[in-house]
Amino acid sequence: VSCASAATYTPRISSPVRVAVRTDPAAAFAVIVLAKLRHKNRPLVSVPPADRSENLGACFTDYDGYITNEVKDLCGCYIDEERCVVKVPDVDPADFPAFVPGLPEGAYHVYDYQFFFRNLQKNVKERVKN
Repeated sequence: VSCASAATYTPRISSPVRVAVRTDPAAAFAVIVLAKLRHKNRPLVSVPPADRSENLGACFTDYDGYITNEVKDLCGCYIDEERCVVKVPDVDPADFPAFVPGLPEGAYHVYDYQFFFRNLQKNVKERVKN
């Protein structure tokens, strides 16, 4: 769903989509767009928080793309429906600085694939298989 077409989009959220949203930043972005749309002052989409125990593995790489560190259960996440952003409560901002100019402390935009790497890997395998 693009931002331009979100105003006319009627969501049909099924269980597999909820699972994808909890493991796929691109799907989470679509839900953020949909969460901005409201019906009777309530979000059109609501996704339950993903506990850190659902994180199959965060992977951190060197500049050549080789995994140098992997951490299972690093963090969970949830969608802040008020601000329409994905929040990651289980990590310390001092350990993961927001080094992109303009991003505030605690903004993990550059870490989204790293934090949920093994979940994304599993999601891609399932999508390719189907």
